[in-house]
Amino acid sequence: MKDIGKNIKRIRQAKGMTQDAMAEVLFVTRQTVSNYENGRSRPDLDMLLKISEVLETDIHTIIYGPPIPQSKKDSYKWLGISAGIFVAVTALYVALCILFPKGTVFGYQYSARLVVQLALLPLMLFVFGWVLMHCLGLSCSLQQINSRKGNIPRIVMLFVLVFFVVIPAPYIVFTAIAGYRSYVYHSVSMRFPYIPILQEAFQGILFLIDKVPFVYVLLGSLCWILGLPSIKTKRADTTSEIK
Repeated sequence: MKDIGKNIKRIRQAKGMTQDAMAEVLFVTRQTVSNYENGRSRPDLDMLLKISEVLETDIHTIIYGPPIPQSKKDSYKWLGISAGIFVAVTALYVALCILFPKGTVFGYQYSARLVVQLALLPLMLFVFGWVLMHCLGLSCSLQQINSRKGNIPRIVMLFVLVFFVVIPAPYIVFTAIAGYRSYVYHSVSMRFPYIPILQEAFQGILFLIDKVPFVYVLLGSLCWILGLPSIKTKRADTTSEIK
């Protein structure tokens, strides 16, 4: 309700109508229109109905502003979900880092620390990059590339799956089992078998996590730019919007 004046001014300017022209049609002075728009006075219900007719819109738009398009609602919903995931993963990461500080080298504590580095840190940075670009997209009206067009988004998604799941998953599972056995039996003798190419790829991922973890932020940002995951939106009903 407090933005009625701003709504009137915005709609009037969008239609290219001056205060003098609007005042003439409403049979009031230009100063009265100015007072409405500046909030010095508020039009009554009859005047609101007249203003909505003059501006060719409905009274709800005058009072509450234009409705938010469905696509915007979906974007905000995705932002809330991804931001919630980021907060949850970050909280878990910080808690485990406190419980198992860097440099831990014995038993299940070392295993837990390695799982944190392999799973939580990349996920946290990846989601941060996606959330960051999503915020910039909403505030600066940046557009995503349609993920249904071309093979590049599919290649990037395949790369992400390999980077986050295929290569580190066996080591994460193995480390978790080793840590569990160490915690239960207080000693463990397990060695992951050497697998050509996979071992070298895993060493590369460890290097990225340790030396240039910002790569995961860039990867999350790239996924947003390419529209991954695809945000399905419905067309907004424009019958009540300003033409």
